[in-house]
Amino acid sequence: PYKIAVVDELRSLSFQNLDQLSNQLGHYLREKNIPSGSCIAICFPPSCEAIVSLFAILKNGCFYCPIDPAYPLARKKHILTDAKPSYI
Repeated sequence: PYKIAVVDELRSLSFQNLDQLSNQLGHYLREKNIPSGSCIAICFPPSCEAIVSLFAILKNGCFYCPIDPAYPLARKKHILTDAKPSYI
């Protein structure tokens, strides 16, 4: 549990930290009544926070639509129009 699971430019997370943080975000998603099977669009640069978010979404039985923040605005709009996520 104490081995490093994720590293980005600013920090690292152990497997235990990753699990705890993704559970915390997962509980928040449940409190917001986001139903299992929902599509959730996320727009993060590669980071520990992005991985935590992905795990939380998957743990809640949802799926994600990744959007690279470096994409031009027109591309981001196209992805959102095409994927029709329930939540962003």
